[in-house]
Amino acid sequence: MQCEKCRRTIPGDSRFCPYCGILIQREERIELREESPEPQDAPASSPESFLIDLPGLPENAAPLQMILVPEGRFLMGDVRAKNKFSAEAPRRVDIHHPFYMGKYPVTQAQWSCIMGKNPSRFAKNPDHPVESVSWFDCRNLIAKLNEIGLGAFRLPTEAEWEYACRADARTKNFWGDSLDPDDLDQYAWYAANSGKTTHPVGCKQPNPWGFYDLQGNVWEWCEDWYEPARSSLLSGASGPRKGTVRVIRGGSFLVDASMIRSYARGFFSPSNRHDDLGLRLARAV
Repeated sequence: MQCEKCRRTIPGDSRFCPYCGILIQREERIELREESPEPQDAPASSPESFLIDLPGLPENAAPLQMILVPEGRFLMGDVRAKNKFSAEAPRRVDIHHPFYMGKYPVTQAQWSCIMGKNPSRFAKNPDHPVESVSWFDCRNLIAKLNEIGLGAFRLPTEAEWEYACRADARTKNFWGDSLDPDDLDQYAWYAANSGKTTHPVGCKQPNPWGFYDLQGNVWEWCEDWYEPARSSLLSGASGPRKGTVRVIRGGSFLVDASMIRSYARGFFSPSNRHDDLGLRLARAV
């Protein structure tokens, strides 16, 4: 390099010119470094539960609350079944995606907010589960609810319903195998304790995942067609593609203790409106 004053060549690492003694002014070398990217916000996790704001729902009414059900694998049906081609034959099922399901069955007040009238003809009470609704009625409710823009609602599949009901239990019920009245009465309204009527939702103990009234009170419509004899050799969460009757699950206030089982199955024509037929909503995450 050259000294700016005397124009003589000087060593490149010199701080002073050896001939005239001036301070050598060097250009500051700036190294360009790749900037670290701004930390990305982690994808928002789905809330464990949330409330649906239904316009016109009375303040003191049971809310439409949805609980997150995680993905997972479970053994559906009666694990002790001897007939492997029975209506309750066990089947390994994978729930590939999380989903939401209603904390309670749909109540009469909630149905009235969405549909404008209460179809229940057995026990009129805002916080009792809605009853006397057909599978087609339930689909109409869901269509109206989805028009409001509060999410993609639907009926749960039979496998989703049982998965949420069991809450990882492999016993007859989520609380164990006992059908002793002292145990059963804590969790379900059925023929022996209901007085042959429905009751307000949420009065019994919930299952470990926070769902109330999954067993007893009212039967709950599922999306699936009913399959009379399931093969344990098959697996999967999908029901048959066609049929004549739709699945109902959970038992009701009219059934005896033997039907209060997590894997007990029932069926009705989709147009049937029986006194103990209700529903519970599911929703996509």
